[in-house]
Amino acid sequence: FPSERNVKYVVASIAGTIILYLSNSNRKLRLEFDKGTVFFFLGVVCSAVLASVYKLGLENMSPSYLLLFRTTGVLVLLCLFFRPEVKSIRKSQTVLGVATGTLYVIGNLARLYSIKYLGLNFTIMILLLGPVIIYAASWLVLKEKVLLKQIVASAALLAVVVWAIYL
Repeated sequence: FPSERNVKYVVASIAGTIILYLSNSNRKLRLEFDKGTVFFFLGVVCSAVLASVYKLGLENMSPSYLLLFRTTGVLVLLCLFFRPEVKSIRKSQTVLGVATGTLYVIGNLARLYSIKYLGLNFTIMILLLGPVIIYAASWLVLKEKVLLKQIVASAALLAVVVWAIYL
């Protein structure tokens, strides 16, 4: 995507990934490539590839249809692999599933519309702010104790996003 080629966003995304990894690590602030680290970075790469595929798909269809086709495909694959027994599902599980599915659809539609109308780079920078919002909400709403490394990571993520978008 020629309009999305800016090295500044790549550097910011890599920096944000490293900041998130270090802030969620239980070890000292050092980068070790163990099995968990490899899977973490593999997940980041797969997420980037999926975002690029979304960008391609959004050139030809609306975000609603893209989400419909993707979700239907995942549903069919899950039913083929796990073969759920629909009659054994309790009502409380159904309510929880519908509520979770509704939140999933709202979040993914917002992300897909953002990719389509704001661009992939800007959307990724907004998504980097997710952990900052989670740390703040857990402190304000749930009254959880926020660790110093989470505060430092939030400040660093904010700085990276501001640098990538405004400087």
